[in-house]
Amino acid sequence: MRSLREPIERVLDHVRFFLGATEIRAMHVLTSAQLLPVVAWTIATCEGQEDSPSPMLVLATPGKGADRGWTARTQELLNEYGDLRDAARKAEVELPAVATPEQAGLAGFALALAEVLRGLQDPLREAILLLAPDGGARALSGDLGALLRLPSLASARWIAVDAGGELALPIRTLGGGTSLMVYAVPDVAPTPPSPGPSRRH
Repeated sequence: MRSLREPIERVLDHVRFFLGATEIRAMHVLTSAQLLPVVAWTIATCEGQEDSPSPMLVLATPGKGADRGWTARTQELLNEYGDLRDAARKAEVELPAVATPEQAGLAGFALALAEVLRGLQDPLREAILLLAPDGGARALSGDLGALLRLPSLASARWIAVDAGGELALPIRTLGGGTSLMVYAVPDVAPTPPSPGPSRRH
């Protein structure tokens, strides 16, 4: 198997292109189950780069259970936003709080994300959602298409990472005017990602 370095550098190149190409709403990264944690961590390190200052909110909850993980994913989103608020406060920027929605499942997630986007609108304009479920990605295909079509979530852009192409993301599900970028990561021997410093200081 080839070294991991070259494929990871190619991932970074493609992600940087996506971050700078704001007309592209979604990026679908195909990888193996073995490489998924490394690829997701690598993408997350691109947060706040010069050509894309927008925050990257990481969602790793598996797509399992009656609600396909959306209630747990809502809490994951709010935790990520809470970390972002703490980091912003250190820079003397106050982002509004977002409460846990009363609704559960996908509907509750959509409400919470709309509030997060509203909170980010003035200073940052958009958010990048890194969806990298640790299993059960296939169940999320229709849900992601539905979220991309919601006008209230128009300032959200998505990077979806999944193993073995489980998360089908055909362009026809995205709605008019929404474009998609797809990149497949070659399978190589993985190296566990270094914990390194926090993405937000």
